[in-house]
Amino acid sequence: MNDELVAALGPAFTRHACPHLAVLLRRLDELPGMLASFYALGVRRDAWIVHHCLPGATEADRAAMTAAGLPVAELEAQERMIVHELDPLESPPQTAAFFERALQDALARGLSALWYSRFPIGPGAQLFEAATAHDANWDRHFAGRPVVTLCPYVVGDGRQATLEGFHDAIAVQSEAGGFDLSEPR
Repeated sequence: MNDELVAALGPAFTRHACPHLAVLLRRLDELPGMLASFYALGVRRDAWIVHHCLPGATEADRAAMTAAGLPVAELEAQERMIVHELDPLESPPQTAAFFERALQDALARGLSALWYSRFPIGPGAQLFEAATAHDANWDRHFAGRPVVTLCPYVVGDGRQATLEGFHDAIAVQSEAGGFDLSEPR
């Protein structure tokens, strides 16, 4: 698991009870360890874990997170985690409405919050624009609510400024493998 990410995010959790975070990774292969660390922290905080994956990627994502140390099958059996496939036709408000119901269900079951992350967004302009529209809507919809969100991007240079408008903190992976945290709001 990626303890460096958890350590880097610590200040964001101190300043924001339920932060909306972004992480900028250098390479796609770093994602499973990062997700496993983030979700494991959510489990330790008695949260319900939601992983949003691309269509057809459910089993591959489960396997990758399990290989990175997260007991996905056990968490799913305990109803502490779901792996949910993206509907590519869903609008940002529809996505938020679906997860609003998921949040209410988790809280009704006595869990502390919903911890959410998803598939990574790469440097392509069209996917980046669609993802940031969803992220900005998500931020507006769940602001001040018991929802902790981590949005992974593998985007290279020049995209951080766009993400600063709707993320409480952004962890940027350094060349050395650690993370630098910026808190734009």
